[in-house]
Amino acid sequence: MKIASIQGGTLLAALTLLLTGASTTADELDETARKEVRQAFFRLSEAESYTVTMVSEEQGKKPEDLFSAKTGQSGWTMLRLRHNADWHEFVFKGNRGVVAAGDKWATIEDLQSEEYLSKLPAELRNKMGRTVRSTLSAWSLPPVQGRELVEQVGVLRKEGSRYTGDLEPEVIAKLFGSTTKRYTFWIELKDGLPLMWGGRIEAVFPTLQGDFKSTAEWTAKVSAVGATKLDIPDLARKRLETPGE
Repeated sequence: MKIASIQGGTLLAALTLLLTGASTTADELDETARKEVRQAFFRLSEAESYTVTMVSEEQGKKPEDLFSAKTGQSGWTMLRLRHNADWHEFVFKGNRGVVAAGDKWATIEDLQSEEYLSKLPAELRNKMGRTVRSTLSAWSLPPVQGRELVEQVGVLRKEGSRYTGDLEPEVIAKLFGSTTKRYTFWIELKDGLPLMWGGRIEAVFPTLQGDFKSTAEWTAKVSAVGATKLDIPDLARKRLETPGE
């Protein structure tokens, strides 16, 4: 009995050590993957210039361009963003931006002013809605967006140059609500830089005919690293360099 007890204890200890070691290894692999992805996004943010374009594809529909952002180390960013059928042109200097409003460039303060909005043609005024205002007030560069998304992932797995992981359920519920059931993030690196990254969203919508399952995907592609040219419109530059005017 004594020998059996010792052998059983030894076996249990060995099994515990094996399981603990496997768990630690998985944690280490996850942290290594996160570190590599963080460094890749940081390297992109430090590049002299780069272009990021994003495309979305919903189930049963053709892919559609979402935005194109050109950024340089000078702190300037030119952004083209699509909302519904309309394209909006933005220029940012750091985190402060302006949006093309007819032949002028408007700041977030302009769009929060009833007096300013009342002077715009009705059609243009209707286009300066929540999406435009939130972009002006909360825009962050694509590498920053990517780093923030990585931190929302539960476990990040690496397979070759590709990294994948699912957002935690509580994060999904907070960001997208109860209809979204799964959000998978992925990124591919090349030479220590992000080549492209994206996400796949799986949702379920209750209907009278039963649950309707839907998927949507988006992909951000990086190009022209160190070779992107920015031609900042003079009026946009003036509004950002002399905010009071």
